Amino acid sequence: LVVERIRPRDVHDAFEWYCPKCWARVHRVEVNVQNIVTDLPPLFAAFYASSRKCPRCGHIHPGKG
Repeated sequence: LVVERIRPRDVHDAFEWYCPKCWARVHRVEVNVQNIVTDLPPLFAAFYASSRKCPRCGHIHPGKG
């Protein structure tokens, strides 16, 4: 889900991934997105390359699905 609104340029965007088993937050990153085409792919790539292990239940987030 993407919710976009007009906001000042210095406001950060947050991206969060949640465990599909227990809904605990697995990963969060805050950035100031200037261009979604160039700024977002490295954020997603970093998450996909991480362990993606849930801190609560240990389930591994599937990443790309």
